Amino acid sequence: MARIRSKKLYSYLRENDGLGNPRELKRLKREYRRQYQNQWARQNRKKHEIRFTLSKEEYQKIKIRCQQESNTPTELAKDLLICRSKNEHFVANKEDLMAVAKELGLAINRLKSVREIDTILEKLLSAEMKLLNYLNL
Repeated sequence: MARIRSKKLYSYLRENDGLGNPRELKRLKREYRRQYQNQWARQNRKKHEIRFTLSKEEYQKIKIRCQQESNTPTELAKDLLICRSKNEHFVANKEDLMAVAKELGLAINRLKSVREIDTILEKLLSAEMKLLNYLNL
């Protein structure tokens, strides 16, 4: 007789006196498995799953990109699909871009007081470099 590894299956077999008879054991295992599958299907009925395959090269590129952004490929795919379905633009590093926009806003506000030209140029160059790094140009 094969060893029963599942504690729940073992307790189910004990409750139904199926440990002694091999035929009864086989029938109860089949019954337990059917009940388990039905219960699992009921629990996961509201969840929807999308599966697709990638080549090794595609996956490696995605994996590298995700490591740079400290994200997982699954999260990235989910975010991209959700943004696309809402007709929104996907922005991976929104916080970084917001920081750049803030620096540009400060530089533009300081342009009004022409006295600080060096500071303004420094902020504009910093913002430009951050945008170029983000866009990988």
